[in-house]
Amino acid sequence: MMKRTEITVFSNEWFEYHQSKLLWFANTLFGRYVLRIYGKRSDVRKNKITKITPNSISWRHGNKIKTEFRTHAKYSKRLYYAFKPFWHVLHAWDMLIANKLNYALNVGFDTLTTYPDAGAGSETVDGTVMYDTASALTWASIHDATVGTEATTTPTVTTLGITSHISTPDRYTQLRRSIALFNTSSLGNVLSIDDATLSYYGYVLVDTYSALTFAANVYSSNPASNSNLVVEDYNKDVFGTTPFSDEIEMSSFNFDGYNDYVLNSSGISNINANGISKFSFRESNYDFADVAPTWGAGAVFFLAVMSSDRTGTAFDPKLVVTYQLAITTAVSSGNPYTDGKCMVNTGSSWSELTDTDMYFATYTSDNATTIVYNSTDPSSILTSVIDNYNTLGGPVTYSGTIDTTSTLVSYTFNTQTILQCINKIIELSPSGWYWYVDNATNMVHLHEKSATADHTLTLSKDIKLLDVQKSTENIINTVYFIGGDTGSGDNLFLKFLNSDSIAKYGVRSTVYSDKRVTLSATATTIATSILESKSTPEIRLVVEIADSNISTGGYDIESVKVGDVVNIRNVKGSTGSSLWDVAQWDIDYWDYNLTQISTMYLQIVRTEYKVDSLVAYCSTTPPDISKRIEDINRNLETLQTLDNPTAPTIN
Repeated sequence: MMKRTEITVFSNEWFEYHQSKLLWFANTLFGRYVLRIYGKRSDVRKNKITKITPNSISWRHGNKIKTEFRTHAKYSKRLYYAFKPFWHVLHAWDMLIANKLNYALNVGFDTLTTYPDAGAGSETVDGTVMYDTASALTWASIHDATVGTEATTTPTVTTLGITSHISTPDRYTQLRRSIALFNTSSLGNVLSIDDATLSYYGYVLVDTYSALTFAANVYSSNPASNSNLVVEDYNKDVFGTTPFSDEIEMSSFNFDGYNDYVLNSSGISNINANGISKFSFRESNYDFADVAPTWGAGAVFFLAVMSSDRTGTAFDPKLVVTYQLAITTAVSSGNPYTDGKCMVNTGSSWSELTDTDMYFATYTSDNATTIVYNSTDPSSILTSVIDNYNTLGGPVTYSGTIDTTSTLVSYTFNTQTILQCINKIIELSPSGWYWYVDNATNMVHLHEKSATADHTLTLSKDIKLLDVQKSTENIINTVYFIGGDTGSGDNLFLKFLNSDSIAKYGVRSTVYSDKRVTLSATATTIATSILESKSTPEIRLVVEIADSNISTGGYDIESVKVGDVVNIRNVKGSTGSSLWDVAQWDIDYWDYNLTQISTMYLQIVRTEYKVDSLVAYCSTTPPDISKRIEDINRNLETLQTLDNPTAPTIN
C-alpha cells in the first residue's frame, strides 16, 4: 500500500478526503443525532446533505443550494467528542503498532489532536468585547473608548449590555458588544447569493431600566484577528455603520429558540464567498445609535445569547446562505466567456449581443477558426488547443500533465470545438493513449496506458466482487481510410489490416473518413491505433475493491484513478469448454478461461465510490469517447467544413 500524505484528523483536508463516507453518515438518523442537526436544531430538516465541512453543511433547495455555517468547526467537534475513545485507540494503533511493524496497517490517525479547541478558534471566533469599570463615566467616554477592558471568547454565552452608575446621574460603568466570524470560503465560485439569515439562540435577559425600549441588530465587524478577540476590538470603528437586518426588540426576543435576522442587501454583500464573513451583534437603539439611555441608579440591561462554546451544535450562532453556483467562468472583460452573456468578436474587441441565444464558437486567439499542424506531436497540438482555450477565458489548463507521444502527425482543424479537437488528438495519438480532466485541479491530462500494473489486486483480500465478460462485438481488423486530396486531384485512399485477427475472427471492417487528412503517415497513425485496440476481443471487468480504512485487508481506494492499469491475482479454477456458436452473456464461455485474467492488464475506464468500497469498470479496450452517432456527425461535419475559409467574415 502506498503511504498516504499525512492529514490532520478533522481538518478541512480530512473532511474532503473522507467526504463520501461523512455524507453517508450525516444522512443517517444516527449521524444527524451525533452532529445535532435533527429536528429544529438545524435548517436542514429532512433534506439530503450534499456537502459537509468542519463548520458547515449544504443541501439542495430547488435549483439552488443552501449552506448552514457555524462560527467554529462544530462538526469536527461533534465527531471528536462523540467517538473520542475510538479515535484515540486508532491513534495509538498507528503510532505504536502500524508505523513500527507495517505501514500498510496504518489507518490514517498519525496526526490526531484534541481538535478543535474551545474559545479562540484556529480560523474564526465569536465572543464579547466590553468596557467594565467601577468609575462613573460619561456616555461619550464609555461609548467612544478606543480600548476596552476585557475581551472574552470562552464563555458559553456572548452578551450585550449597558449598566448605569449606582449613584452618579448620567454616568455609566459598563457597555458590551458581540462579534461573530464565519468561515464561508466553502461557498467558492457563486453566481449569486439570493438570501441569508444570521441567527442567535436567546438565553437570558435582565432589564431594570424604567420604560426604555432595548433592541438588537446585526452589523459588520473587523476585529484585529480572525481567530481571537482583543480589548482593542472594543473600538466603535471596528463595528459597521449599516444595519444588516430589521432590529428585534426585547419584547419579541425568543429565549426558547433562534432569533432570525434576515439579511438585507448590505448584509448579503458582507458575506465573503472565498474567505471569512465578519459580523457583529449590538444593542441598536442606544449603543449603535449613540444615544445615552435615560439613567437609573444601578440600572442594568443585559442580553445573553448562546455562543459557539455551548455544548453541542444546537444553540450556537448560525449563518444560513441560499445561493446559486456560477455556471460560467468569471474572467476579465474582452473575452467571450463573460458573465453568461452572448459575445461576438468584431475584429478588435468583444461586444455583447442582445435578443439572441447563448452560444460558444471555437476560435484561436487570433480569431481564426482554422489552424494547420504539420509534423507535430499530438501532445503539442493539445497544449496549443488548451492555450487558445485559456486565452478565451477557459478555466481548464495544464502543468506537467501532458506527456509527449513521440509521434509526428499533420492535421488541419476547421471549425471544431475544444472537445472535438481533443477527441481528434486521441485518434492521432498512438494506441493506448488516453485523456481526462481532473475536476479537483482543473488540469487536463494526456498519458499513455501503463505497460505494467499500477495496482495489483488480490482476490479474497482486496476484492469483494469480480465480474468478467468477453465481447467480440466491436472487433475491427480491416480499416479502409478515406482522406483528402493529396495534391494530385485524387483522395487519399488506403487499406490497413491485421492478418492474425482476420484468420481467427474473420474480416471485420470499417470505413474511416476524414478529408482533413492528406498524408499517409497521419492516416497510418490513426488506422494503426484502431487496429491495435480493436483487433482482439474486449475483456470487460467489473471489480469492487474493499476500502482498507474500513475492511479487513482491502486496498487504498483513494489511490485508484481513471486510466490506471490493474492486474488481478489469486484467480483459481477453470471455466470449461467453448460454446462459441450459442454463446450468451453471463452464461457461456467464449474460448476463454477465467484464470487467464491473471495474465492481463486492464485499464480503468470508470469508477464509482461506495461507503466502504470502490467499483472500478475496466477493459482491455477502453471505449471510444465519440460514439457511433458522433462519428457519423463528425464525418458529415468534415465534408461541411472542408472548404471553409481560415476565419469567419464579421457581419
